[in-house]
Amino acid sequence: MSRAALGYLQIDHKMRKNKAEELEKYKPELQFYVKGIEYRELTKKLKAKDDDDEYRHDPDPKGMLLWEKFLTGKFNISGFVQKVTQRNSQDAHLHAKAIVFWLAEGKIMLALKSAICLHERHPNHPRTPAALAKFFAGYMELEKSEGLFDAVGKNQTLMEVIQQETKEVLGCPETEAEAMQAAAANLAKLSSLDFPPLDYAVQAAKLCKYTGKPIDEASLITALKSSNKQVLRMKTVIKAHSFLVKNGSGEVYAKQAKEMFPMCTHFKQ
Repeated sequence: MSRAALGYLQIDHKMRKNKAEELEKYKPELQFYVKGIEYRELTKKLKAKDDDDEYRHDPDPKGMLLWEKFLTGKFNISGFVQKVTQRNSQDAHLHAKAIVFWLAEGKIMLALKSAICLHERHPNHPRTPAALAKFFAGYMELEKSEGLFDAVGKNQTLMEVIQQETKEVLGCPETEAEAMQAAAANLAKLSSLDFPPLDYAVQAAKLCKYTGKPIDEASLITALKSSNKQVLRMKTVIKAHSFLVKNGSGEVYAKQAKEMFPMCTHFKQ
């Protein structure tokens, strides 16, 4: 369930600003499917079924109708994400993504709960510093626009609780710039047997667009070299390279990665 919720959050983050555009591109494909033989045969079988078990008789096996509902806003993942995050405090990645989602949904209290979970249960996780910084940024934006009161349903007591938890428990800085700089500083200090240095270095590199610092390819190469292959995921190695390429570098990193992982097809391109 945790992986499913994380997948939903990643899709929502990617598509949130482009749903209308994506829907227009998707309509011809959906119409072709609905009018096609495959869907007509499926409809006939569903009408002839002798029970209402949706697991045995899935009316949308390819998820194409569900995708349309998602793009049109008729399918909302909030309820599912809330249930999964409430029952899964051990998945730091999930809560880091949930913070961004809840802020976008205007649900500051749920974002705060995920932020506290990361702060208390996952202080050394590579995703925690940046996730908390983004929470602080969202919180400060609400305070600056005087929208915090509306975000909590005009509940003065609840607003005061959120302010206290954010400032006294989580230690919210005065400005967004300070929050991002503090996150970068924390990533430089953090270490764990569960996560290789490259995990921290990748998250620190992603913060550069907020701190204004140039992306340092050399630091990612150093982190790659010092990472224990027993806990280093190839997904992270490739992600670091893709990030560098996207920002106009990565050749030296790719050379080092190829030497360390000669069988990886990504670096043979």
